[in-house]
Amino acid sequence: MKSINADGGLRKKYDAQRARAFAILWITYGGYYFCRNCYFVAKPAVGEGLGLANSQLGAIDLAFMSMYAAGQFVNGALGDRMSVKLLVGAGMLASVAMTVAFGLSSALPLLLVFWGINGLAQSTGWTSCVKSMDNWFSSRERGTVMGFWSTNFQAVGFVARVVAAAALGWYGWRYSFFIPAAMMFGVALTFIAFHIESPEKAGLPPAEEFYGRGRAAARPASANSETARLLRSPALWRMGVSYFCVTFVRYALMCWLAMYLYEKMGFSVTASGFQSAAPELAGLFGTVAAGYVSDRYFKSKRGAVTTMMLLCLILVLGAQNGIAAMGPVWNLAGLCAIYFLIQGPTSIMVGTAAMDIGRGGGTATAVGVINGLGALGAAAQGPVIGFLSDKYGWGFLFQLLMVMSIAPCVLMATVWLEERRR
Repeated sequence: MKSINADGGLRKKYDAQRARAFAILWITYGGYYFCRNCYFVAKPAVGEGLGLANSQLGAIDLAFMSMYAAGQFVNGALGDRMSVKLLVGAGMLASVAMTVAFGLSSALPLLLVFWGINGLAQSTGWTSCVKSMDNWFSSRERGTVMGFWSTNFQAVGFVARVVAAAALGWYGWRYSFFIPAAMMFGVALTFIAFHIESPEKAGLPPAEEFYGRGRAAARPASANSETARLLRSPALWRMGVSYFCVTFVRYALMCWLAMYLYEKMGFSVTASGFQSAAPELAGLFGTVAAGYVSDRYFKSKRGAVTTMMLLCLILVLGAQNGIAAMGPVWNLAGLCAIYFLIQGPTSIMVGTAAMDIGRGGGTATAVGVINGLGALGAAAQGPVIGFLSDKYGWGFLFQLLMVMSIAPCVLMATVWLEERRR
């Protein structure tokens, strides 16, 4: 019998459609960061302009991430039941509206409400985009493909920080919200107009059959039965707890790096925004390296790569205060190393590993639960870092993040041991 892969015309059409889906989903999820990173960059200026303490700025982080976490659990289940285009399109447009509203506001209660709703809107992005990526790419490609695809939130996140910092320097902090919102609006329209959710909707066979090593995984009798199976899976909760800790570390850096550079290192408000963008590029290379190495050298075993990167992360975090004391260039080099080492495990845990756990029809649910637990970690860091920095300054930061990195390193080491036994 002639293999489906032998049809050259179909292969050419499929490759073109996959490239289109990859590109649209890459810019779509990255585009969410225009209306997320803008606050992190503008935070020192918002605090200074409105007379807010770090603990109050941390409360705004908490409002965002609490709603983001709640949305992850809800949207993970919704993502397996409804249209990706509807969920993502509505979420992006709502995020644009809330970002503009935040930029127009000055009272803390309004800032909390608008940024909290923005967190809920932002939660529509990752789970649904990963679900659509799962539709277009087979399991044997996931590590490398998701490694490259997950560069979106570093690459576009870098651009988002630069745009917000430039707007802050030229026009003031309110335009750090208005201009990124306009850019995200353009991305939302592109996604709504051009994205196709799955090969089947383009008249193509499932990716697992065409590019994989066999037939697509059997779908469960119902979405509810698949959700119940996943919620009983120890692998899901182990990955979720690991991601809680990793996201605490990652978001502590994302949310407070500009403030750390402003208050601790003595940069201006605008310069701290630009400086906080540079490590994002290092994170991009960490994401690509983790995905490629896990597929190329470890036969898609995710535990080995994440364990090694987290172990190195612990060592660099422990040394960062000493590195920073050597001068601004060394400080930036240390921060770039930290971002490189944290973004690789991030992309694996909530990308390829979550897709592996949710295979068979529960991808969005698995990603939603893991990302939801991660969002709780991100929510926790806001008030913790805000309170401690107000009370003790910034000397504690990297030691705290080092301690938070130990648990996921140990948990992922157990995954590595299990992988070696298979």
